[in-house]
Formats: sequence, C-alpha cells, structure tokens
Amino acid sequence: MQTLSARFVLALALFLGIAANADDASTLALRLFSRVAGVKASMNDPRIAQMASLISAGQSFEAADIATRDSNFLNVTAFQFFAPKSMRTEVTNSGFNDFIAMGMLVTRDDKPYTDMVQGDFTVTVNGVTAGLTGTAPNLSTNVHYTTAQTSIANLGASLKLVTPQRPSFPDAAGALTSWQFMEEHANMGTNRRIVQFAFQEFLCTPITAWRDSDATLSDDVITRDVDRSPGGDPVAFQTQCRVCHQVLDPLRAAFAFHDFSGNTPVYKATPVKLLINATVNYPDGAILGNDSWQNRATLNQNSQFGWQGALSGSGAKGFGQMIARSDRFASCAVQQVFQQICLRAPNSSEMSVEISSIAKQFKSDNYNLRNVFKRVSTLPQCMGSL
Repeated sequence: MQTLSARFVLALALFLGIAANADDASTLALRLFSRVAGVKASMNDPRIAQMASLISAGQSFEAADIATRDSNFLNVTAFQFFAPKSMRTEVTNSGFNDFIAMGMLVTRDDKPYTDMVQGDFTVTVNGVTAGLTGTAPNLSTNVHYTTAQTSIANLGASLKLVTPQRPSFPDAAGALTSWQFMEEHANMGTNRRIVQFAFQEFLCTPITAWRDSDATLSDDVITRDVDRSPGGDPVAFQTQCRVCHQVLDPLRAAFAFHDFSGNTPVYKATPVKLLINATVNYPDGAILGNDSWQNRATLNQNSQFGWQGALSGSGAKGFGQMIARSDRFASCAVQQVFQQICLRAPNSSEMSVEISSIAKQFKSDNYNLRNVFKRVSTLPQCMGSL
C-alpha cells in the first residue's frame, strides 16, 4: 500500500508529464501566428493574447484568421506558396512575377482558387512612388514585377486585378497562360511541358506517376515529332517514350495555338506551326490542326485523379476547367499547404483523413485558399494542443 507521500509524488509526476506534453494557449498562439504569417510575433503583441483567448475557447480557426490578416501572410506565406509553382526549378526564392501576383490576389480577395487555372485575368501592382500605376504591364518583360518587389514593401496590399488577361487573347487559363508560366514552359515550341507542369503544380502528380503503359491505348495520337525508333532502337520507343506520349500528346493539343515568341505569350488562331508539326521524325505520326484535346489519363492508377465532367474539349481554358473540376485539384492544394505550414509532407494516414476532409471543405467554401491555411494550421500535429 502506497503511503500518502508516495501517492503525492506519483500524482506530481503525472501532472508534470502532462504539462511537458502540452503547450499553454500563448505558446500555441505564437506558434500559430509564425506558421501562418511566416514571421515571429512578440508575446507582447495584443493579437497574441487575443489568439490565445480564442484557442482556450476552442476557436482555433478564428485565431488563425487573425494571423491571416497580418500583411506578412500575403507577402511571405502566400508568396512562398506560389513561387515554386511559377518556376521549373520549383525554388522558393524566385523573384516576383505575374504568376505569384495572381496567386496572392486570389488569396487576398478570397476568390476561388480555381481561377488560377481557368480565369481570364492578370494582376498588376499599383505603386505611384515606384512609378507603377496599376495598369497592364509591358507584356514582353517581367520588369513591372521586379520593380515592384524592390520598391514596394507591402506587395499584397498594392495588387490590382486587371481583365482581360491580355488584349486580343481569347483563350486565357489563369496562371497557366501567365507570362511567367509560358516563359518557363512554352519556350521550346512543343508545349508538352505546359501540361506536364500543370499536372505537377496543380494536381501534385509528376509525369512519372501518370504515364501509362496500358496496351489498349493506341499510338495514333502521338505526333510526328516523336521518333518511333530513337537511336535506332524501336524497343526504346515502346518501353520509354510511348508510355508518356500516349497520354501527354492528346492533352497538349489544348495549347496548340499558344506560343512564346519575342519574349511574349502569343495566341495564333491559325494552323499550328509550332515544332509539334514542323519537326518530322515520323511522317505517319499525328498532325495537329486545331486545339481539340482529349484526356486519356483515366485508366489504371490515373483513376485516382477523380475526374469530373467532360474529358475532352478545346483550348487552354477548357483544359484548365477540367483540371479544376478534378478531386485531385482540391486535395493537392491542401497537401501543399500542409507541407508549407506543418514543415513536412503529410503521411498516408493524414492524406486519407485530414487532407481528404479539408479538401471537401475547400470545395464547399468555393475554393477559398485562405480557409485552407487556417484549417491546416490548426491541426494538432501542426499547431500543437493544450
């Protein structure tokens, strides 16, 4: 039988153990603020006390909202969220560009995140002191944005929506047809990389994961710029080239009239003259004559994209709309926010539970990305718990 002293020591040890595994509300508030705003706050900041009070009352979502109203949420967190998406190298320390500006404004104004792949708009910076008036920038240079980055402290507050995306440009698809994305991915003339990185950045799926060796898929959609016997080896085509091109080529037709020429995104509603048709490595290959596309990434592992609606259409906007309707579009955004806020990738259990649940809420919130940041940041595995 334990003595009173022994029971006291045991109780004290249990108490200390619980205290060591939990954080007080102020500590959680500080952590929540830094994760969401991307900068640290002082314990004396009145917002921390307000957030701590909300956390203690079980209102962590409302506490996170306070952090999203700090200017650094846009200028640091949102900037770093969109920067890798805008670069082929996927680095976070890229310079400011129109892709990042579009993402920051969509987040700031609580616009549907689907606008990033299907909207007809661009975003400029209005800063009179820097000589920026908010009018449409020069379409053949990124200097408008680099000037803004070096001259304006609060970029997020200075962003201005401009429509349409470009004059006489009938097929805008949000950031997919932005100057930055086109400069990165449409500069080689085949436009395959636009599709590849659209899947990679907005569906979280690299080409190595959605290529398909299914023998029921015919080769008749693979264009004539693809050699059927690379290096004189027809087996290499069947085992290496075909698995990508039979799903990639019929989708890149969406950008058949898009080009990046003279350092400028260009739309040419004329017979396709890109390397798609101009390079003839296999004369009997497919020839593109219009921008009608078909999604053949639907079989086997690709059923996991959760495609909704039409799987064929025309143009970049139609392609972007197909991307936006998929289940993977929503879950990918949540997964990427988790990676940034929680400082690690979600595990398989979190993908099937937390990521899936927040993705459903994301859709019901009309794709409000700010709310995704708030929900993810308040997960116990990210923020901690009392």
